[in-house]
Amino acid sequence: MAPPESPYQDHTCSGVYDQEEATSCPVCGETSASLMQVVNCLTSVTYHPALAPVRRWLCCDTCGHGYVSPRPTSAALEQVYSMTPPETLLGVDYYPMSRYSDIVHRFWEIMPGGELLDIGAAQCYMASVAMDYGYTATAMDLLPRYKEFADRVGCEFILGDVTTYDFGDRQFDIVTAGDVIA
Repeated sequence: MAPPESPYQDHTCSGVYDQEEATSCPVCGETSASLMQVVNCLTSVTYHPALAPVRRWLCCDTCGHGYVSPRPTSAALEQVYSMTPPETLLGVDYYPMSRYSDIVHRFWEIMPGGELLDIGAAQCYMASVAMDYGYTATAMDLLPRYKEFADRVGCEFILGDVTTYDFGDRQFDIVTAGDVIA
């Protein structure tokens, strides 16, 4: 399944992954969804070997939010976040910056400037590009290891889970959550 240049070329997948079906949209709660795509994650340098290598993406028929089902259970995620991330998730790869630039440019056309929160920030690509466009960016992730990337680009880092973190009265103009498991 993995291309020759993939770090997972010789990876043997587990036969069983601790997963659960997403019975409703995590944003609006609607139960009706359509298949968007099925993705072979072994082709991505961001693949984590503790997670199932194939993801089925659904699109909520009501709000349009895209989400994965089946998804890892809470226990599986705890196991993943207790592990040291693979080296492929700890390096800086400037190739994705052009993709993030395209996304942030679309935000900027609608709302030039403001506060941006990037959930699941990892290497802080989105936050870095957003800052180049003049946004005040905040990176949020579950792994403390990613704080060093936020420090490198000069943005605030929040360690925590967006579903339980207390933001108080703080609000953001734009919230991004790309390739997160919800």
